[in-house]
Amino acid sequence: MGTVVEQRDLCAKFESVCKSLAIVAVPVLLALAGHAVNGHFEQQKLALERQKLDQEMFKHAMDVVFRAKDPEKMFGWDTSLEARRLYRAHWLRTYNTYAEVKIPDELVAMVMERDAHVLPAATTSGSKAAKGWVAVGIFDTERHADLNFDLVVPEGSRRLENDMIVRARWSVPLRENTDNPDGRESRVNSELGRLPGGECAKVVNFKTAVRGQAWAFVEAAECPSEKQPRIALAPPI
Repeated sequence: MGTVVEQRDLCAKFESVCKSLAIVAVPVLLALAGHAVNGHFEQQKLALERQKLDQEMFKHAMDVVFRAKDPEKMFGWDTSLEARRLYRAHWLRTYNTYAEVKIPDELVAMVMERDAHVLPAATTSGSKAAKGWVAVGIFDTERHADLNFDLVVPEGSRRLENDMIVRARWSVPLRENTDNPDGRESRVNSELGRLPGGECAKVVNFKTAVRGQAWAFVEAAECPSEKQPRIALAPPI
């Protein structure tokens, strides 16, 4: 008889403990469940905001690349062709980041040539060969728009060097010096002419870091045979 009573007391105590634990555990479990649900909704909200931002970036890239809606003006002054091309290269990169079908190099050249006002072409004839400083572009990149030239180099050479030949991917302004052609000083470093796309020039001198780009003093020259190796992508200089 005593054993039965002890078992009943033990069951009663166990039931009491379970009820006490339930009183404490249920709010905790509800709080954890609510936190998990709120976290899930917050993640969904962030994902939707990110998707919206991506769509806005992609739309703006399309406006710049295909619709030419952006005036490409900076700081209230006429922007140089070099600066506009850096701007376009950024949005070409942005477009290719989000687009399923990437923009081919041939279309990149068309985008870069847009609104490139016609100037006297550089000549390769003897003493009249056009000379000037050109923005070669940004090295250590796989993006076609970041370099204004293909490098026609001797075998084994892997960087910009004096006396090498460069071939313009699109028309490139010839400048008096490497000063910033934008803003108030733009008239000081005006264009001397334009090296047309597909034409070549010989590197006479170069600077590896001018406002984030490599620049070279070049002289218009005949393009070598296509058998000569070409590098569209070069390592850092």
